[in-house]
Amino acid sequence: MLELRVGKLNNNKLKHKSLSIRKIDFNTTAEFTDKPSNELWQSVFEHNNDDANNFFNSFLNIYLQIFYSCFPKISVNRSSSTNQWITKGVINSCKRKNYLFLLTRNNNDLQLKEHYKRYSKVLSQVVRTAKILHHNNQIAQLKNTIETTWNIIKNETVRNNTVYNNINSRLSDREQNEKSQCRNF
Repeated sequence: MLELRVGKLNNNKLKHKSLSIRKIDFNTTAEFTDKPSNELWQSVFEHNNDDANNFFNSFLNIYLQIFYSCFPKISVNRSSSTNQWITKGVINSCKRKNYLFLLTRNNNDLQLKEHYKRYSKVLSQVVRTAKILHHNNQIAQLKNTIETTWNIIKNETVRNNTVYNNINSRLSDREQNEKSQCRNF
């Protein structure tokens, strides 16, 4: 299911526990492709004057009504962030890094590109240090340090395991296909 976030997300909205998104999936997309063909578009052409703005506004109103009916807003409760180590400073630094990236993408200034590279390296060091400090605080606060350590390891490596499992499943599928082809000979 594809989720479309509505509106800008700023630091004030991060405090709220729900988020409005539009439900976009196969069924709603199919409905959205069918509804315009069933719509009577006569109201677009009913204006007496030949003003392009009126034509466009009436078309846009109908189109948006179809869009809003097919892709309704739903309120989703935001789960607690798994990245509890992220601070406001790290968020602001990431936004700054993205801004610098946009500047360097269309600019041939070597000093600006060097500044972006240095900023990225420093930011990655800050993120790594923030993670380490957060994990050290978690281990220090809890009594069962071994279990906490293993939970941290599981949380940090879960992304890599899914990729590894996908690769293994593809390899096993390929091996099974090869075995079935060999049997057919």
